[in-house]
Amino acid sequence: MRTQFLRSSGRHQEPVRPLDVTDLDPDPLSQLRLWLEEAERVCPLAQAMTLATATRDAAPSARIVLLHAIDDRGCESRLAAWSSPQSRSLPDRDALDRLYARAAELFAGEDVPLPPFWGGYRVLPETVELWAHRENRLHDRIRYSLAGREWRRERLAP
Repeated sequence: MRTQFLRSSGRHQEPVRPLDVTDLDPDPLSQLRLWLEEAERVCPLAQAMTLATATRDAAPSARIVLLHAIDDRGCESRLAAWSSPQSRSLPDRDALDRLYARAAELFAGEDVPLPPFWGGYRVLPETVELWAHRENRLHDRIRYSLAGREWRRERLAP
C-alpha cells in the first residue's frame, strides 16, 4: 500500500505515479488517517478545517475546527473545552493558560468527561472521496461508497 504523497515543500505535491484504487487502504478512514499522519510531518495542525453550516433561512456560518474523529487526542480537546470561555474576550494568553491548568488539576488522573455545553459533530460517512492533485486538472479521484458493512472503491473522472 503506497502512502507517500507529500514529496517536497512545493505548493502542489505531485504523486510519483498516478493514484490507483489498489494503492489505497480498503477503509477510507484508515487511508485518511495515513494521509493526515504524513501531512502532520510537514504541516502543523494538518487536521484543521473549516466547518460551514447554514440556518434554515440559508444564513451561512463558518469556523475553523480540528478534526478529532479519527485520532486519540480527545482528552486534550476536552480539557481545552472545560477551560475555554469560548469566543469571549480574555485579558491575555496567561489567563487562558491558567484556566487550562485549573481544568487539568481538576481532572488529574481521571477520564475527562465531555462538558455539558460542548457541541460537536459526529460524522458517520456513507461516501468518502479522496483526491490527489495531478497536472492539467487530471486529478486522481477515488470514491468509497458504503455497501452494507463494506466499502466499495471506484475511480471518478476529474
